Amino acid sequence: MSLQLPRPADLPSGGAASKDNATISRKGRQGVGIMLMIVGALNAVPAIVGIAAYGRYLALVTENVRNEALITIAFGVLLILAMLGIGIWNLATKNTIIKAPLVAALVVTGISVVLDVVSIVSTLMATGNFQGYIVVALEIFVVVQAVRVLRLKPAAVTASAALYATPPADAPDIQTSNTQHL
Repeated sequence: MSLQLPRPADLPSGGAASKDNATISRKGRQGVGIMLMIVGALNAVPAIVGIAAYGRYLALVTENVRNEALITIAFGVLLILAMLGIGIWNLATKNTIIKAPLVAALVVTGISVVLDVVSIVSTLMATGNFQGYIVVALEIFVVVQAVRVLRLKPAAVTASAALYATPPADAPDIQTSNTQHL
């Protein structure tokens, strides 16, 4: 019985691992960009509907309540525009190793998750409806994907790639010089 142990010379070169990492990075950045634009659009729809439905009532409330509503609307619009812009930025930089778009995506998505959870809880308490959880799930996907791409190492070699690159020791008619018998 023998145990197959690959030697460092038998491992794939750093170029192969870099190609794999480049593919993961490119697809990850593309996923982050597209999902940020989808989340921005999904957040824009209720904002537009809310402004259209309740905008005419702003004249009937006190000035303090009106100012608070306008600040909330302005912040929401800026957050939606930031999500759309950072999504486009991630798509534009998908073939690079720049970390700034991914960090910006994490920051904006973190703010959006907090605000969406507060919105879900307040809607649940006021009406009993549990709405908006899909947007939070998409935002969590963006966070996971951005962290995954940020954690990539330039020339990391995975153990699974090393095992698949080495032929099995007990295969017939194959001379292997990279196996050691224990």
